[in-house]
Amino acid sequence: MTAITGVLNLLPFIRLDGYIALMAWVNIPNLRDKSMADCRAVISWMIFGGRRPQRRLPDGWVVFGAFCMLYPWVLVINLLIVARSALMAYGPIGAMSWLSLLGCAIGYAAFQLARMYRTTGARNLLRGFATVIALAAVCLAFAQARPYTEKAYGAYVTSGRRTDAVFPRAPGLLQPSGGVSVQLMSAGILGNRPVGSATTGPVVGPGKAPLELFLPFEGVPGKVDARTYRLEYTVLSEGVPDRGLVVAPAGRTTLLAYLTKVAVGEPWHLMTEWFR
Repeated sequence: MTAITGVLNLLPFIRLDGYIALMAWVNIPNLRDKSMADCRAVISWMIFGGRRPQRRLPDGWVVFGAFCMLYPWVLVINLLIVARSALMAYGPIGAMSWLSLLGCAIGYAAFQLARMYRTTGARNLLRGFATVIALAAVCLAFAQARPYTEKAYGAYVTSGRRTDAVFPRAPGLLQPSGGVSVQLMSAGILGNRPVGSATTGPVVGPGKAPLELFLPFEGVPGKVDARTYRLEYTVLSEGVPDRGLVVAPAGRTTLLAYLTKVAVGEPWHLMTEWFR
């Protein structure tokens, strides 16, 4: 975790030590602000038209400015993913909070685009609308054409020669079907590695499972609703722990349908149950 923190600290796209070192090395004050201003001017010129913008820095720094503009959004998207997982556990109130948070993020992106239009002196608003709509259509077509395999996440437990897969049951959580190939993985705080494979067999039955099965550490009290499958044709590497993670396919769809369902469909359905 310390190594990852050090790497993030060295990235020059945000105002941390890596950026200060780069700015001192190239001897350009306010390097990030100037490169992002050049990048915004180029983007506005490409979207809205107008006169070719005058740049403050050489051409190559526009790419640096683009990374500086995109990097915070990468962090925001990751935070949104974490926030959705946390908020959906609180039922309709959490779903309403998630939809509000998503609306704020989309509204802020639209605000930044409008700000770019005003500050760069662009005037061809019709071209801007046409360009944005065309880019959105291309992205939607790509997402619709790209297949996506939905996955169910659970835990495996080995006792003697028997291995079971336990999947938590809750609104929005997928369940695998019988007879599908699953991947067994180690349970780590920062990452997981494959340790074996198996095939889901008959359902042992619904019931309760210890919460710590689904966490990368032991000693956590409490139980959750779960469904247990007997695993068949299990192959495990030598020396692996007697419990870990299991990933199972839970259906095929398109990337667009999956993103729509996760971001809007499931939260909206959960929120409307509050008003029924």
